[in-house]
Formats: sequence, structure tokens, C-alpha cells
Amino acid sequence: MRDIGHFIGGKRVKGASGRQGDVFDPNTGEVQAKVALASKSEVEAAIANAEAAQPANLPDCLPRLLQLLAEGDSDAIDLWENHHKEFACVLSPQTTQRIGTALQNFDFDAAQALLAELPA
Repeated sequence: MRDIGHFIGGKRVKGASGRQGDVFDPNTGEVQAKVALASKSEVEAAIANAEAAQPANLPDCLPRLLQLLAEGDSDAIDLWENHHKEFACVLSPQTTQRIGTALQNFDFDAAQALLAELPA
């Protein structure tokens, strides 16, 4: 009989809890496989792995920053300075630096172009 484990981090992982459930063939009603039932620690590890694999969320102020840049409003500089650490958590150091430099030089078009390349 086939054993079905977990799929975590892009890999098949055998269940460690020792508990299993039946998998039924919908046509015959017969048990066709056994599926591993995860323990609480296995579920928590899978969730942590999935969260780590997700792309980081961009700061909520991104739309406002883009709007200020489009308007050529120098308030964009203050907004960036207040939130640049949040952006630094999700952008490469080079991109973060290039945006900061563009804003220091009042090159709002360059900063906007860099931010426009980001995934939504």
C-alpha cells in the first residue's frame, strides 16, 4: 500500500508523528493509501517554512510614495526616510541605496522608475 507523507520546502518528507489516515478510492470505497497525519510541531515547522518562502511584503506606504514621486513632491523624501528600513527588508541593498541616492538628488523620476520595477 502506498504511503503519502508531507511536501515541505519543495521536498517530500516522511511524517514523524506515527499517525496515519486512510485514503479512499472514490470509485470503490476501498483504502488505496495511507497519509501521514502531522503533529503540532510538524505543522508549525511547515508553516514557518512556507512563511519564509513567501516574498516579503512591500511597505503599505508604497502607493503614497509612488504618488508623491509622480507629483514631484519633496514629501516623498520624508516618507522614504521614515520608511526606508521597511523597504530595506524587502529590497536588495543596491536598490535601496539607488533609490535613496536618487531622492537625495531630487531625481524623483529615477526613484519612481526603480520602484516601478518591483513586483506588485
